[in-house]
Amino acid sequence: MIDRLNNDYSEKFDFLSRERIAKFRRESYARGDVIYAQKFKFIILLRGRAKLNCYENGKEFIFSFIRSGAYVCLDKNTSLEILSDCETLQINISELFGLLGDEFASSIINALIKNIYSQRILIKEIVFAKIQTRILNFLNRIANADKIVELPFNIMTLASLLGAPRQNVSQAITKLVNDKKIVKLKGNRIKIL
Repeated sequence: MIDRLNNDYSEKFDFLSRERIAKFRRESYARGDVIYAQKFKFIILLRGRAKLNCYENGKEFIFSFIRSGAYVCLDKNTSLEILSDCETLQINISELFGLLGDEFASSIINALIKNIYSQRILIKEIVFAKIQTRILNFLNRIANADKIVELPFNIMTLASLLGAPRQNVSQAITKLVNDKKIVKLKGNRIKIL
């Protein structure tokens, strides 16, 4: 089984007391079932195998294959496809905070969830979006209120951030300028139109 994330699935969740485990929903699934989430959901795979992925316009991107002992966070952009009969423990993230009871632990988990979500959006964008769209999305994320971006790095670094060859990024920027979606200003400054 391939695990792109190199997870160690030996974790037994011994830190969860019986009272805490009782707050999780125990669910069984058959091979071929798919689990979706509208809100963040924390899932522990007690038995079986599954595939964590996302879909965009009919195309699939596999984040990872997981097996017994694994835990995942599902969000509205991901799904968990069951590869063999399995049993899970599930809880919504909002309920998980209540289990922790510690403000510091809750803030750490909240930060990790935001990080996971951001990484998934970035991966999805790199896999599915056209280079021009990736550039515009990136520029919009770092633009100031006036829609001006001052790139603190060169095109090569931008290409690495976008997961694309430098030449493709240069061509895409030229196309965005020609299509009047951006304007190059003096230095490394860009105005988003």
